[in-house]
Amino acid sequence: MFSVSNTDDIFRKYCTSINSLLIEITTKCNKNCSFCYNRYLRNSSINKEDIKRIIKFIKKYKIKNITLSGGEPLEFESIIELSKMLNNMGVKITIITNGLLLDRETVKLLSNNKSISIKISVDLKDYDFIPSLMQILKEYDVNYQLAITLYDVNREDIQQFITRTLSDYKGVYDMTFPIYKGNAKVDTKKIKNSVRLLEFLIDIAIDKGINMDCDHVTEAIFKYLQPNVSHSNNCDICRNIKVDIKGELYSCPYLTDEEFKIGNIDCLNVERSIMIAKKRIDLQNKPNCLACRWRNLCRGGCIACYENKTSDIDYNCMLYKAAYDYIQKRFGYY
Repeated sequence: MFSVSNTDDIFRKYCTSINSLLIEITTKCNKNCSFCYNRYLRNSSINKEDIKRIIKFIKKYKIKNITLSGGEPLEFESIIELSKMLNNMGVKITIITNGLLLDRETVKLLSNNKSISIKISVDLKDYDFIPSLMQILKEYDVNYQLAITLYDVNREDIQQFITRTLSDYKGVYDMTFPIYKGNAKVDTKKIKNSVRLLEFLIDIAIDKGINMDCDHVTEAIFKYLQPNVSHSNNCDICRNIKVDIKGELYSCPYLTDEEFKIGNIDCLNVERSIMIAKKRIDLQNKPNCLACRWRNLCRGGCIACYENKTSDIDYNCMLYKAAYDYIQKRFGYY
């Protein structure tokens, strides 16, 4: 029989089944990317005691996917030792890096940990070193992915980058529109440019078969072509969580304000996690969502984009509408 208590039990199970943990191991960084949502004034890193607490948390909740991030994680002097420790625990490790510190020796050391994957956050204004880095990663058989944040770039930037890398890159291009916080600032010009970029990406995905992972493109096309399937939002809030350098836990790597804190590395606040997870579901019941023809496909979009918006413009909503409208134009039915 359905009841509120049964619903809470479902949410409790959901919020304690943590799928992945992003660990902010340092706030030091050797760049100042225009699209960075995570810029700090301080320069600090986690210490050995923090690492012990985090390892204990990972074991307690049987977390199998770990992301090491920053700042620039390769600025953390114990990155090799930490990756070895996590590798020996049998977890899957992803390191998000701008790639500038990935010299041959570092790649060689990391290659000893076969569970490691490198996600290279590419700055399309400064990527001449990427093709040679790709060769080194290939030489040492290290899995990697090229990731692009679609901020302050144009279609020519993207086209040139794909042209330069496509022949040697067999992976998926991870393309995301920015979270507007930190360095990334929204304005009308950038919004219009984002819509043009979106249409360009949809075109090359359909016409040229470029293998990309982008919520507003490939996921939107997939959902559009299966309108009779019950679609869920792939948001993993409270299951894809973050621990910062102070040991504070957050319900999402992109939601780092006080209201989205869910305890600390010593004590997960499950009741608060449940409250935030419910808030995500409520997102698709906003008045403008209820009146939208694409609601059953979009499912409210990204809560981090919605909560981090710095103006009355719901940027994420606008992009989803533009995506589905253009996909309908391309396929001509719905």
